[in-house]
Amino acid sequence: LNNVGGNGSCWVDPLRVRMVKAHHNWIVVGYAHFVTCYRNKDSTGWQLAFTSPHQDQLIERVAINAKMSAAGQQSAAAAAAAVAAAADPAAPAAAAAATAPHNKMLAISYGANIRLWCVGDDGSRTDVGTFHLGVSVEYL
Repeated sequence: LNNVGGNGSCWVDPLRVRMVKAHHNWIVVGYAHFVTCYRNKDSTGWQLAFTSPHQDQLIERVAINAKMSAAGQQSAAAAAAAVAAAADPAAPAAAAAATAPHNKMLAISYGANIRLWCVGDDGSRTDVGTFHLGVSVEYL
């Protein structure tokens, strides 16, 4: 819950679950300043697979695509490269990391920014990048 302090500042509970999204056997749980991913394995049940680094900004939206085929990963890499080029044409695109097998694409948004990670089945992560779109992100 948001609480207004005496000086008018707004305090957000950092451990309150703000959003939950799922795709196939993966769940993303969004908190105020970080996200966690859980994976359901048939043999062991739900396991923590990934925890994002702390974000200074308040996370507004999350999305995950857990079923990336080789063609889909190439499309995701191309899409991430297009977003990177639109946001900053001089910056090198780190989206090639999204082409490794069995990777999930995880996105968060805050304000006009989208941050993408490529998360492996083993919990490894590759930071695809943070992209500034210049307009508020309404849907992810």
